[in-house]
Amino acid sequence: MRRSGELSAPQLSLLQIMREHQFGRIENMSIRAGQPVLDQDLKVVRVASLGGESDGAKRPSTDEFELKRAVCDLFDELARLGHGTVVKLEFKRGLPCRLETTDGAPRSPR
Repeated sequence: MRRSGELSAPQLSLLQIMREHQFGRIENMSIRAGQPVLDQDLKVVRVASLGGESDGAKRPSTDEFELKRAVCDLFDELARLGHGTVVKLEFKRGLPCRLETTDGAPRSPR
């Protein structure tokens, strides 16, 4: 299993956003060379969970921790994308759960 110490600074920042907000989505995030670009185009939408769902997810108490499968899957998908845009990344309890992307590869004219 991978550990947080293996992540790049942009990956750690993205993970921190999800952990901080717990429930929500990230929209319009550019991906360059498989890495998230956290710039002014990025939109973070916080979702308040009402009623049954608790936002009391366990947060690692140290800086170095083992990455959950969903986090590894997210960064694998971004690496596979290479260049493009995350249209929407939904997260629950601080973990990614749904990813929508568009490919940034130039299209050849017909």
